[in-house]
Amino acid sequence: MYQRWIVWILFASIMGFASGGSVFWGLYGPNATIERVSEVTEHPTSHHEAKSKKEETDEALAYYTLWLTVFTGVLAFATIALGGATFGLYFTGEKQIKFLRESSEVQSRDMQASLKIAKDAATAAAEAAYSERAWITPDGIDAAAITNLFVDGVHYSEGLGAIPKWTNTGRSPAIQLEIFTTAMIVPLEATIPVFDMEVPNPENMKGILGPTIQGTGQMMHICGEDLSNLKARKVKWVIYSRAVYSTVFQPDIRRVSEICARAEWNGEVRQSDGSSFPRINFTATGPQNGAA
Repeated sequence: MYQRWIVWILFASIMGFASGGSVFWGLYGPNATIERVSEVTEHPTSHHEAKSKKEETDEALAYYTLWLTVFTGVLAFATIALGGATFGLYFTGEKQIKFLRESSEVQSRDMQASLKIAKDAATAAAEAAYSERAWITPDGIDAAAITNLFVDGVHYSEGLGAIPKWTNTGRSPAIQLEIFTTAMIVPLEATIPVFDMEVPNPENMKGILGPTIQGTGQMMHICGEDLSNLKARKVKWVIYSRAVYSTVFQPDIRRVSEICARAEWNGEVRQSDGSSFPRINFTATGPQNGAA
């Protein structure tokens, strides 16, 4: 601000001096002096002039030279002062640029620190939500013998049933829970099939499962010739069950837990009363075993 006032003062001084010099030049310059000498020559006066023509011309040139010297000196001084003011403005601008750069760097560091704090807070909140969320976990498959079984209107005196079990091992309820179960009989040498994830639920059957509470899928069964082949280890019985649910912290996100197991006949266990029940080994197999 101070340098701006100096520039305006110097500008006003130069313009004032230039205007005064112009007026003086018009009044006492060489042209005006020569014109006056011509008038004196053409119209001589009654009194004899003390100064000659040459003396008047020299005197006018001397005045002109004096004013020109003074004007040049003032102009030189003003030029030097203007240069100093320009350098002052330059250094002031450099200081302002340095200040702005340092301020922007400080603001950038502060912003990065704020972003880090916000990110850490969001991460902590997400971790807290994950530690408190529901987790639907497979809890084994129960197998039992079945008698008097009817399948598609056909009566079977003997059969084998399997029911997948699920438990909420988290700390909050699982909501909108859907449990789907299916099974497939494949040749012994066949690879484990991949079951379709898109299973329709026309009745929109959904439930809630609280912490430590257990739920079950639909019972799968095998009977007739298929059961005989399983006992003879000629086929594989593959059971697949999937639980789809949401948590109370993120109700719009659907979580999936799934299990795929192979059932293997391992004889029967006879009780003291003469009854027996089948011993079935279930082994998780295939790519569809996981949780999210």
